[in-house]
Amino acid sequence: MSLIPSLLTLLILSPTVLLLVAMADLIYFKKRNLWLAKFALFLFLILSLPWVEEKLAWYWECFPALHEADVQNFRPQAIVVLGGGLERNAREYGDGPTVKPNTLLRLRYAAKLARQSGLPVLASGGHTLEHAAESEAEVMGRILQTEFSIPVVWQETASLTTLENARFSRRILQQQGIDRIMLVTQAYHMPRAEKEFRKAGFQVLAGPTDFKGSASPLENLLLNPVLWLPSVKALNTCFLLIHETVGMLWYSLKN
Repeated sequence: MSLIPSLLTLLILSPTVLLLVAMADLIYFKKRNLWLAKFALFLFLILSLPWVEEKLAWYWECFPALHEADVQNFRPQAIVVLGGGLERNAREYGDGPTVKPNTLLRLRYAAKLARQSGLPVLASGGHTLEHAAESEAEVMGRILQTEFSIPVVWQETASLTTLENARFSRRILQQQGIDRIMLVTQAYHMPRAEKEFRKAGFQVLAGPTDFKGSASPLENLLLNPVLWLPSVKALNTCFLLIHETVGMLWYSLKN
């Protein structure tokens, strides 16, 4: 992704946009009632509450955790695990790139599924870091092999988006006669990913991981004082869900 689209994404789909709106209202409209600044700061506060995070994630994360019976009934032919970003300088690993925490969670779950099922694994992710020698899929493959003892049979190294993950993975696996896959990614990312892989021609069994929502009754959440304290984690999750919602809408308009 080029610099300008990256900056626009960072500004629009992050808390930065709320702070900029509030600052603009304070600077340019300071003689008025500051309703825009008040609304932006109020929204910032609401989205940073853990109980709001848990309920929004619960409604969005529509794919349940997998059970062994689900896998047996579906009879997948391969596991596809999606990249979720790289860290540039992992000095403790020899200065090369390593995976971000959310990608590591995906790899751990994919390794678990691979051991249980004996299915081959495809890692999908392109060159997300500029000037990096390795693609995301190559780094993922190395970690699965060396740290989880799971060989990666295929590496899809060209994709930069979820849509491309699906289309480019389809090109590889179609040549192997593989149409039925288990798809591994974060629970919040699964609705968009599963839709794109189905549109690419796969039959998909969703294997979500890293659930952030809670099924607890709203009354229980509201009575827990900790869930009323603003949290950076909650704010980050809420904007991840906003990002996914915008991504779903954008892909729908493109197609």
